Amino acid sequence: MNQLIAFEHPAQATPLPLEIIKNIVDLVYYDNENATSIITNLESFAKSILPLNKAMHGMSVKLLYQYANFTRPQSFDKFLHTLVASPYLGQFVEVIDFQEFTSVGLGRTNRMMQEIQMVTSDTIHACLTETPNLREFLASESIQDDMDARLLTFLFNSLPTLETVDFCGANSDKFARAFQDMTIGDAAPTANLRNVSFHDCTNLSVDVFTKILPRLTNVSKLDLSHTQVTSKILVNCMPLTAKLTHLSLARCCKVTTNDLMQFLMYHPSIRNSGGALKWLNLQVDSSVVAPFTAEQLHEVLRGLNAPNLEYLNLGGLPIDATTLAIVKKQFPKLQSVTLAFAKDITLADVVEFLKGKESQIKLINLLGVAKFNRYTISHLMQQQAASFPALESIEFDAEVLQTLAYEAYQTVSITSCIPATESSPAVFSKKVWKFFDNQGRRGWLNLLKPDASGSDYVDLAKFSGGTSLVRYDMKTGKKIVTKVEVPEFLQYASRKINCSKGAFNKSRGNEFHKNQMERGIYKYYSLNVK
Repeated sequence: MNQLIAFEHPAQATPLPLEIIKNIVDLVYYDNENATSIITNLESFAKSILPLNKAMHGMSVKLLYQYANFTRPQSFDKFLHTLVASPYLGQFVEVIDFQEFTSVGLGRTNRMMQEIQMVTSDTIHACLTETPNLREFLASESIQDDMDARLLTFLFNSLPTLETVDFCGANSDKFARAFQDMTIGDAAPTANLRNVSFHDCTNLSVDVFTKILPRLTNVSKLDLSHTQVTSKILVNCMPLTAKLTHLSLARCCKVTTNDLMQFLMYHPSIRNSGGALKWLNLQVDSSVVAPFTAEQLHEVLRGLNAPNLEYLNLGGLPIDATTLAIVKKQFPKLQSVTLAFAKDITLADVVEFLKGKESQIKLINLLGVAKFNRYTISHLMQQQAASFPALESIEFDAEVLQTLAYEAYQTVSITSCIPATESSPAVFSKKVWKFFDNQGRRGWLNLLKPDASGSDYVDLAKFSGGTSLVRYDMKTGKKIVTKVEVPEFLQYASRKINCSKGAFNKSRGNEFHKNQMERGIYKYYSLNVK
């Protein structure tokens, strides 16, 4: 009770104005450069500012409980008991995040963890009842059997501020039956849902989508990758009032040509959205028949109302030189493009596509392109500085890219020449590309930025991969933690729509958690799955 009073009357505890206290608290919470993860940021925040005085404590409690991130059953159990003991804390919770959650570890099996009964449909439901102001519920396959019909009914009907739901990878029979049995009332606040992801929820029946999609009247981000949704459902059930900014229909095997063309070209959620669409994934498996012929794909791209498109994935579709010309003309703001498994494009086609100082493309995915090999990739890197300077990353077969990289530093050095002009002589520069991979599943060469002196000659020793040794401070005995920054190009390589705004991204342009991309199981579906 004393904590509640301190929160309601912080001015009684300090002579500082509330605005200054808030700025101090925000600065510590949002701008912690030493934090290596969300959890370490919260731990540091709790230790540094909460104990100072009642006013700081009152202001800080709200931020401390704003983002609830769970990695283990014990952390969720402790969190739930805290909310039950102090119900007022639940009003501060805005995000419940199970991206990194796992119940297996320390020799325990899934069955053993179920017997412990820390994370179940009952305990998650109890948690939701304590968080009336929840904005985001980020689930995953790790809790797919812990979401029953009662929990889902509560989630969609009883949380008026809920904006985001993500069920990435949940595809068990039990989960599918829960969605089949759950109900959505006429007064349900589903109009507030703007970000919805069923990424890789393969077992959900078509009835589930006919039940949910018509109620998403204001949805902007919609991820239906690898689901059973049909193009007829999209045409008939997608609300006319929706304005899609992000859409993924990757690997949706039940879509048909005519209805899909009708939806992409003429449905009001795209056609009348004012050009809001920025992210579109139409990837198909290279082993299945594509829904479009080359001519039909040309027609769709010409008719797509998306002048502000920044991400386009056409992997597995019949891409040719005409396709590239249309994409270049129709989508001038494109930053990431996937041309994977294209059979009919050459190096000359790709160079012409990327060429021009107006090009903003930073990442190009050429995985499985029939006419590309290590030599054409090398030629592409040599032309980068002179012909398409915006390009920063190339995705290709991981084994091929690794053969290009030096063994010691996993880098490739390319000497580029910018031709002479009437006003300036020719300029030779050395570019260094670093190799990245995800355990061999995907591979990239990423252009390293010049060093602090502005020189193009980057010190390769700085990129030798670090060490696996654990180091400790001799004076304090504390472990020295080295912060490993996630390369910026990965935000353009994701195959999953990131539906979460998160508690941190609301701050003053803070980039730390934005560049973290997805974590845990979300990272697997974003960057690992082919």
